[in-house]
Amino acid sequence: MDPNKLPQKILVKIIHNKKSGVWIAELPELDLYTEADSERELDFCINDLIFSYFDTPDTVRNLIRYSPQSVRSKDSETHKSEVFLKFFSPDARYLYS
Repeated sequence: MDPNKLPQKILVKIIHNKKSGVWIAELPELDLYTEADSERELDFCINDLIFSYFDTPDTVRNLIRYSPQSVRSKDSETHKSEVFLKFFSPDARYLYS
C-alpha cells in the first residue's frame, strides 16, 4: 500500500462520558467510532481504527501516525473536535523512494 493514499487530515469528534469514564471518538467523514478507557489510550485506538479501515499493512503502520493538530471547537466540557494529521517517520523515505 502506498502511504500517500491515506488521508492527510481526518476530523475526529471526542466525547468524554464523565459518569462512566469512557472516551468515545467519532470520525464523522468515515462514519466510524471507537472508544477507550482513557484519553491516552484513545489516541492509539483512533490510529488503529484508521489503519484498519484503510487496510494498512503493519510495515506502513510502523512508519505513520495520526496525531491531533489542535482543538478546533469545544462544544462543552465533554465534547471537542480535533483534526488528526498524518506524520511520517523519518525512515519512511527508505521504503518508498
